[in-house]
Amino acid sequence: MAQHVAVDVHDRTLYVVAVDPETGEERLRRRFPHTAAGIEELLARLSPGETVVMEATRGAHSLANRLDARGATVLLADPQRCRLLGFRGKKTDYRDCLALLSHLRSGELATVWRPDPLTRERRQLARERHGANGQVTQLKNRLLALLREEGLFPPEGEQLWGPEGEAWLAALPLPEPTRLILQRTWTLLQGVLAVKEDQDRAFARHALADPRAWRLMQLPGFGPTAAVIVLGEVGDFSRFARGKQLGSYAGLDPQVEQSGDYRGGGKISRAGRSPLRWIMVEVAWSHVLANGPEAGLYHRLVKRGKPANLAIVALARHLLVLAHHLLTRDEAYQGGDPRSYLRKLALLAAFRPAEQRRARGSKAGQRDLDWARERYREITGQEPPRLSGATAESTPEAALPAPQPGGATAAPAPAAEKQEGSTSGAGARGTHARKGRPPAVPERERPTAGSAGSPALKTARAGNNVARRKGAT
Repeated sequence: MAQHVAVDVHDRTLYVVAVDPETGEERLRRRFPHTAAGIEELLARLSPGETVVMEATRGAHSLANRLDARGATVLLADPQRCRLLGFRGKKTDYRDCLALLSHLRSGELATVWRPDPLTRERRQLARERHGANGQVTQLKNRLLALLREEGLFPPEGEQLWGPEGEAWLAALPLPEPTRLILQRTWTLLQGVLAVKEDQDRAFARHALADPRAWRLMQLPGFGPTAAVIVLGEVGDFSRFARGKQLGSYAGLDPQVEQSGDYRGGGKISRAGRSPLRWIMVEVAWSHVLANGPEAGLYHRLVKRGKPANLAIVALARHLLVLAHHLLTRDEAYQGGDPRSYLRKLALLAAFRPAEQRRARGSKAGQRDLDWARERYREITGQEPPRLSGATAESTPEAALPAPQPGGATAAPAPAAEKQEGSTSGAGARGTHARKGRPPAVPERERPTAGSAGSPALKTARAGNNVARRKGAT
């Protein structure tokens, strides 16, 4: 007869309790090693058709996939809602399993959504990206600290992290031990930046294969990287009936404290997925710096005296709700700059395999701008605009990345970072959710939509060189 089985997953052990689903009689209580041999022994003890319940924790998804392959019905429980009140102060693995089985028998088990393999891969990419950003920030701060110890500061407006900065560092009169430390730190930084370029290509491949990413890129602040991270963290957007529910899933909803006549709150709950909350804050800052159509919410809140960090969180929640509307209703965004969106698609098209792109003087393949125009019509249902300047229709690939051997594509040129929606996604100017953010640009000085390189915005960015030099998303 099929059993109800509870598994308490740990890094080194699996604690298993099996009971009769009708009487609750205990049939198995054992601790297995969390190794390949231990998992095989556990699978050999189970029969097809049995119901297995475990908390959604590290290692649970891979074990659930193994159990699925053996014909078991696997349920992942919400760890925050699977405790029994009678067990307060008595936390053991055995009692945790009894709590899971009790909720399962009563029909009150709160389960979580199980992501598919593609979603799990994107979540792993997001964590790798977040870790690389932290390393870039740490290494840049270490270089700045070395310079400050020697009483040296980069010249005003110096691009310290590019070729000009490298030449400036090489000419500094530093003591030999300090110079060697600086060179090693610089080498580490360049290595991490090279890894980020590989990550850009991986994110671009995911974005090329998912029309939902093209739709999200209509919003200023969303590039391929940010779009893929959001799609990975959310998964199936239709799971949420309303955009507010998605905001709660991200932990961007305000806390509520009410008792009797008292009602308080104000801070965000932070009770959801932290990577989704992080990337949406980065998208919001990029939206403000690009003077996106929704940036007025941020400026209104700042004008009313709200701190910039609180105002940007409100904008992040608003943009996430708007993204939910776009994806669940398959609607086109009406407030964006058509030319900026077409440029984003053209930059994304440059990451296609070499055999799909048309080389100069060849008739094989498809030009990047032609691919972008087709995607533009598909998403918006309208004719794409004509581009002028460096991205003119006659030479659309002039400012795009060059293909590399093996079908890979180099990262976009630095000029692509000057416009909103570069292929590196949100946060191209640093970790913005920190103190020292450039002040809000006054209404009369704000650039027009899509002119992220205007003098007024450059002046605002120059007010915080340290934040601008931190790791980009």
